[in-house]
Amino acid sequence: MKLTFDIIKNNLQKLDFAKQNFPILLEYSKIKSDKNITESERLMEISPLSSDITFFDLSRYAKFIDWIIAVEDSNQKIIYDKLKYPDLREAVSKNCIDRDVKRIMSNKTKSDFDKLLNNFSLFRKYNGQSTYSGRGVRRYSSNLIRSEAIIANYIILNEVEVNDTSNICPYYTSEIPDVSLSINSEIFFTKKLIDSIIPNLKENCFDIRKINIPSILSSIESRIKEEILSFTVGEQVICIESTLGITKGKIYNILNLDIPNWGGDKNKVRIKIIDDNSIESTFYYRNFESLNSKRSSILDSILE
Repeated sequence: MKLTFDIIKNNLQKLDFAKQNFPILLEYSKIKSDKNITESERLMEISPLSSDITFFDLSRYAKFIDWIIAVEDSNQKIIYDKLKYPDLREAVSKNCIDRDVKRIMSNKTKSDFDKLLNNFSLFRKYNGQSTYSGRGVRRYSSNLIRSEAIIANYIILNEVEVNDTSNICPYYTSEIPDVSLSINSEIFFTKKLIDSIIPNLKENCFDIRKINIPSILSSIESRIKEEILSFTVGEQVICIESTLGITKGKIYNILNLDIPNWGGDKNKVRIKIIDDNSIESTFYYRNFESLNSKRSSILDSILE
């Protein structure tokens, strides 16, 4: 199997698109790459962004940003124009942590290294991923992970045949999912709600310093969940973003609606419908819009 730059280029385009549509990712990237702040300052600035990035399912893009910054910090490129084996060998041996592996890599010929790329168990052993660590067996550090970009470039530019891509950086072998633009509506309505609360408090002459923050947050969360969960079985929604099992523009009937209190779906609104395959399936509500709301917005635009 021969790799090309097509997948990494597509992934970079997807990241650019995500940044253009979600300013939070631009801000995250700016803070993570800022060389003029300390690590503690960086952590303080990133912390409030991280929870939103996780909740709005943008973590895969944040991790991609982290990886790009790490590659650039190690004086490597995401895409090389040309790359010869001596340059690869120097970079790989330099990035090795264990002295033994550093020596082994610095002495490998091109032929030996090409064979290593197809030796699944040995590659993982040098990269600290060996599944066996019995008595007398050396357990190495992650020696090759800091060179995964330049290794992938070497494979592509030199047309090295690889039998298994599992040891190659996944950004060169698998496309990241497309960003869900429906997340934007969640961010917009969340911001709109927050922006409406403070002015309302001020208008009612509240001394905001006397508010019990945990209590008010809990009360707001409970009231909003009660409102969300008050739905009618059979209520119609229209799909606004296609995914496996549902089609954009198609109307579905809600069978059930829930908000999990645990796991990766915690506090994310989900609905159960009959999907395109006539199977009861659960999807995030962000993929849909209330048909009543849709009709109202159309009517409003006609009357304006």
